[in-house]
Amino acid sequence: RHAELVEGSAGMLHNIPVTVAAHDYTNLYGIYITFIAHSLLPVLQESGELCRFSRDVASRLLLLLSFQFEIDYIIFILQPIISIMKIRTISIIIPCYNEADTLDKVLSAVLNVQLPYTKEIIIIDDCSTDSSFQIIESNSKDIPEITAYRQDKNMGKGAAIRTGISHVTGDIVIIQDADLEYDPEEYPSLIKPFEDGVADVVYGSRFKGAHAERILYFWHSMGNKFLTLLSNIMTNLNLTDMETCYKVFRSDIIQNISIAENRFGFEPEITAKIAAYKPRLRIYEVGISYYGRTYE
Repeated sequence: RHAELVEGSAGMLHNIPVTVAAHDYTNLYGIYITFIAHSLLPVLQESGELCRFSRDVASRLLLLLSFQFEIDYIIFILQPIISIMKIRTISIIIPCYNEADTLDKVLSAVLNVQLPYTKEIIIIDDCSTDSSFQIIESNSKDIPEITAYRQDKNMGKGAAIRTGISHVTGDIVIIQDADLEYDPEEYPSLIKPFEDGVADVVYGSRFKGAHAERILYFWHSMGNKFLTLLSNIMTNLNLTDMETCYKVFRSDIIQNISIAENRFGFEPEITAKIAAYKPRLRIYEVGISYYGRTYE
């Protein structure tokens, strides 16, 4: 009976190459399992020291592993289709503090960018002392895509983003500053890796090239690059712009990450946490334009 069990398992495993060939030669998982099966089972069959239980469990384990890898391969093939189908709404979070001069222009730009998805615009006023919140309220009353929130006290950009994330209902989340330094016309490029089914997180890099970038302060750019270098050392990523405003996430991922930093510490914190996220995330960078302001 023992020999029949082992031979039966070996016979089932012997058919794996047919399954692999039915897909295509790129199914390295199936080939790998086949190699293990053909290498290990003869040893299991010939070894008189291994008990029947050990041989039977090992044989069945190989079958389960083969089945799992086949399922993973099917998911890998279908992933782009699944990703495209599930994107219905893009949530744009706009933290705002004393940006009355640029708010209307930013909102107009966000509303006018052409996307094949519904937009959910979430603006969080961080207890501005100018007329920012009045402008936000006025727009939210007239435009159904806009939802306005106001912090009870000034807490910082990180806290405003945290509040925004708690209200997200879309599939993809984009962080947008309210100061016109970043152009919403970049949204299609930022979203494309999600549409292609290859990304879980996308950063828009000001230093990646191929787009317009205003030439401003040398030491400011060096400071950003230095902070990115430190972040890369700690996270083992190879980002070119950790401090960028344009960070785009799958909503289920960003809502599953606890954010502690209230101010600009949000940038290195969220970068460290997506780098450590399990299962490992697929992180991409896209070159973006940048229209930096002066301090004058």
